[in-house]
Amino acid sequence: MKRVEPLAIQRCIQLKRVCDRHSITVEENSFYMYLYQEKIIAGQECFPLQDIFDISYYPHHKTGETLGFLYLHTKCGVKTYYIKELPVQFVEAFKRLTTNPS
Repeated sequence: MKRVEPLAIQRCIQLKRVCDRHSITVEENSFYMYLYQEKIIAGQECFPLQDIFDISYYPHHKTGETLGFLYLHTKCGVKTYYIKELPVQFVEAFKRLTTNPS
Protein backbone atom coordinates (compact mmCIF):
# COMPACT_ATOMS: atom_id res chain seq x y z
CA MET A 1 0.00 0.00 0.00
CA LYS A 2 1.37 3.39 -1.02
CA ARG A 3 1.76 5.96 1.74
CA VAL A 4 0.18 9.34 0.93
CA GLU A 5 2.23 12.38 1.95
CA PRO A 6 0.42 15.46 3.25
CA LEU A 7 0.25 18.52 0.98
CA ALA A 8 0.92 20.84 3.95
CA ILE A 9 1.64 20.58 7.67
CA GLN A 10 0.93 23.10 10.44
CA ARG A 11 2.04 22.79 14.06
CA CYS A 12 -0.71 23.59 16.57
CA ILE A 13 -0.48 24.20 20.29
CA GLN A 14 -2.67 22.84 23.07
CA LEU A 15 -2.63 24.86 26.29
CA LYS A 16 -3.75 23.35 29.58
CA ARG A 17 -3.98 25.15 32.91
CA VAL A 18 -2.73 23.07 35.81
CA CYS A 19 -3.68 24.15 39.33
CA ASP A 20 -2.09 22.87 42.48
CA ARG A 21 -2.22 24.11 46.06
CA HIS A 22 0.28 26.92 45.52
CA SER A 23 0.31 27.90 41.87
CA ILE A 24 -1.26 27.81 38.46
CA THR A 25 0.91 26.81 35.54
CA VAL A 26 0.24 26.41 31.85
CA GLU A 27 1.33 23.22 30.13
CA GLU A 28 1.95 23.45 26.43
CA ASN A 29 1.78 20.47 24.08
CA SER A 30 1.99 20.51 20.33
CA PHE A 31 0.35 18.44 17.63
CA TYR A 32 0.19 18.71 13.87
CA MET A 33 -2.51 19.52 11.38
CA TYR A 34 -2.14 17.71 8.05
CA LEU A 35 -3.72 18.73 4.76
CA TYR A 36 -4.38 15.87 2.36
CA GLN A 37 -6.10 15.78 -1.02
CA GLU A 38 -9.48 14.88 0.54
CA LYS A 39 -9.23 15.74 4.27
CA ILE A 40 -7.57 17.64 7.09
CA ILE A 41 -6.40 15.78 10.17
CA ALA A 42 -5.83 17.85 13.30
CA GLY A 43 -4.67 15.83 16.26
CA GLN A 44 -7.36 13.17 16.75
CA GLU A 45 -9.95 14.97 14.56
CA CYS A 46 -10.55 14.36 10.86
CA PHE A 47 -12.45 16.74 8.56
CA PRO A 48 -13.40 15.82 4.98
CA LEU A 49 -12.53 18.75 2.70
CA GLN A 50 -16.12 19.01 1.49
CA ASP A 51 -17.06 19.87 5.12
CA ILE A 52 -14.59 22.78 5.30
CA PHE A 53 -15.72 26.09 3.86
CA ASP A 54 -12.63 28.17 4.63
CA ILE A 55 -9.47 28.49 6.72
CA SER A 56 -8.42 31.78 8.28
CA TYR A 57 -5.98 32.93 10.92
CA TYR A 58 -5.48 35.82 13.28
CA PRO A 59 -2.03 36.65 14.65
CA HIS A 60 -2.15 37.73 18.29
CA HIS A 61 0.74 39.06 20.36
CA LYS A 62 0.70 38.57 24.12
CA THR A 63 3.48 39.39 26.59
CA GLY A 64 6.18 39.28 23.94
CA GLU A 65 5.23 35.76 22.86
CA THR A 66 3.64 35.22 19.47
CA LEU A 67 0.48 33.22 19.70
CA GLY A 68 -2.17 33.20 17.02
CA PHE A 69 -5.39 31.49 16.12
CA LEU A 70 -6.11 29.25 13.15
CA TYR A 71 -9.78 28.81 12.30
CA LEU A 72 -11.33 25.94 10.36
CA HIS A 73 -14.76 27.06 9.15
CA THR A 74 -16.66 23.77 8.91
CA LYS A 75 -20.26 22.76 8.32
CA CYS A 76 -20.44 21.96 12.06
CA GLY A 77 -19.11 25.35 13.17
CA VAL A 78 -15.74 27.06 13.57
CA LYS A 79 -12.89 25.07 15.12
CA THR A 80 -10.15 27.17 16.75
CA TYR A 81 -6.52 26.11 17.08
CA TYR A 82 -3.61 27.92 18.76
CA ILE A 83 -0.54 28.42 16.59
CA LYS A 84 2.92 29.93 17.03
CA GLU A 85 4.05 29.92 13.39
CA LEU A 86 2.18 31.78 10.69
CA PRO A 87 0.12 29.28 8.67
CA VAL A 88 0.59 31.03 5.31
CA GLN A 89 1.80 27.93 3.44
CA PHE A 90 -0.94 25.75 4.94
CA VAL A 91 -3.71 28.25 4.10
CA GLU A 92 -2.37 28.83 0.58
CA ALA A 93 -2.17 25.07 -0.06
CA PHE A 94 -5.78 24.69 1.12
CA LYS A 95 -6.96 27.57 -1.12
CA ARG A 96 -5.14 26.10 -4.15
CA LEU A 97 -6.61 22.68 -3.49
CA THR A 98 -10.18 23.88 -3.01
CA THR A 99 -10.03 26.38 -5.89
CA ASN A 100 -8.65 23.83 -8.36
CA PRO A 101 -9.75 20.40 -7.12
CA SER A 102 -8.39 17.52 -9.21
